[in-house]
Amino acid sequence: ASVKSTVTSSKTEWGLNSYFSRFNFNWNQKYFLSASVRADGSSRFGANNRWGVFPAVSGAWRISEEGFLRDNNLISELKLKASWGIRGNQSIGNFASRALISPGANYLQRAGLAPTQLGNPNLTWEEREDIDLGIELGLFDDKLLLNVDAYQGTTNELLLSRPLVGASGYTGISENIGSVRNKGIDIGLTTTNVSTKNITWTTNINVSFFENEVLKLAGTPFAAGFASWVAEGEALGAFRGYKAERLFQTQAEIDALNAKAREKTGRSTAVYQSTLTRPGDIQFQDINGDGVITADDQIILGDANPDFYGGVTNSINAYGFDLSFFFQFSIGNYVFNNTRAFSEGMNSI
Repeated sequence: ASVKSTVTSSKTEWGLNSYFSRFNFNWNQKYFLSASVRADGSSRFGANNRWGVFPAVSGAWRISEEGFLRDNNLISELKLKASWGIRGNQSIGNFASRALISPGANYLQRAGLAPTQLGNPNLTWEEREDIDLGIELGLFDDKLLLNVDAYQGTTNELLLSRPLVGASGYTGISENIGSVRNKGIDIGLTTTNVSTKNITWTTNINVSFFENEVLKLAGTPFAAGFASWVAEGEALGAFRGYKAERLFQTQAEIDALNAKAREKTGRSTAVYQSTLTRPGDIQFQDINGDGVITADDQIILGDANPDFYGGVTNSINAYGFDLSFFFQFSIGNYVFNNTRAFSEGMNSI
């Protein structure tokens, strides 16, 4: 007897056409200059904007090779460096810019096709502009090495799906919307504590300061994840929610707030927080002062980005044996404990 089976196959293609040019200059290991430019055309983007041009330039001055520092017993390495560049991102679906029609819209037992995706012929490359300034310092024949880099990266023309009203027949459209800026300082310190024929011990310390901000966003702010909120002027990873004030102690407190809610709103059924609120529940702050707790009382409570983070690594090599141990830290970031929020649920809202 024959056995009915389902066999499927699929195939997809996309293309990338690139041109690249680079220039390097090195004068006596003292002055360095590098410049590049590339042009990329991707089939993933709209017919009107498939090409992107991405230039970059960097330079460095090795001051320690100058005559006035060459024989210095204290400073063994001193370099100033700077760079600027633009890079592109095409991490989207192969047909994100195309208007698509899919099968499955059958009617009266007849096969049918229906539009499933809006096209965008102007969809183009997401671009990130990076600026970096740094200094490298070596002391005592490089037994102490210090690296400090200050950077700023701005991502423009973000490749995102803009939500649409469901009544349009579509849930979203791929567009270049929004801008995000990252900036910070990276500090790295490496020390050679012991250096003998059979034993070496080095320590590496790194600390990073980081800031993130949404500069531009098409449309209104929107929720992302359990408690994250994406809005202009806030960090990516910002947490939005109700601000806890205290715990309700008695039913009389709840009744008094409910009475004020009815007075302020003029509605006989109004309650301050919820009809299920009981003593022991969390009392949230009425941020806008309208007498009731609604979504308008939600505020930014913090974000998941640390003020600074880093680590310390020690590496020891003794008589052919290696030992490495480290610790890392993160300071100033908020953590959303959804497990606790779900299991305790002291809000009744």
